[in-house]
Amino acid sequence: EKEPVEKKGDKGILIALDPGHQSLDAGMTGLEQYAPGSPILKEKAAEGTVGVYSHIPEYELNLDISLMLRTELEDMGYDVVMTREDNNISVSYAERARFANDAGADITVRIQANSSDNPKADGASVLIGSAENLYVGELYEDSLSLGTEVLDSYCRETGMENLGVQTDDMMTSIN
Repeated sequence: EKEPVEKKGDKGILIALDPGHQSLDAGMTGLEQYAPGSPILKEKAAEGTVGVYSHIPEYELNLDISLMLRTELEDMGYDVVMTREDNNISVSYAERARFANDAGADITVRIQANSSDNPKADGASVLIGSAENLYVGELYEDSLSLGTEVLDSYCRETGMENLGVQTDDMMTSIN
């Protein structure tokens, strides 16, 4: 088990950024539990989608955005750790969650990008565990509050449609 990260920023808040997905060339294959003690197994990792127009793989885009976000957050006085800082690392969804927990993160933000063949598709959403989630249900109200604030600000600044805060209890990295 890793020692928690010492908080040095002005805010005294540690944010774990998790750039979603990774190149399958990084060598992550197989299955893992979707949550601690669960009999349900899921893929350990996936590449994600590819931009319909940009042709940029999601794992590359997520990392680029996360690196820029890290800089912005650090400039604002937050401490930041990242689950990965390059596209060649092999780290499963469960390892990402354990990393953030072991680091003592106050907040974990997983960066994702969806793709659609529909040229009118536009929008942003936040995904959190539900209040009934056996693993993180006690975080629901705080997650909903923070997720709503971040999403509202993001959509206001970018002009993207606000698709709302949604729940999913089958995400290994959330559980």
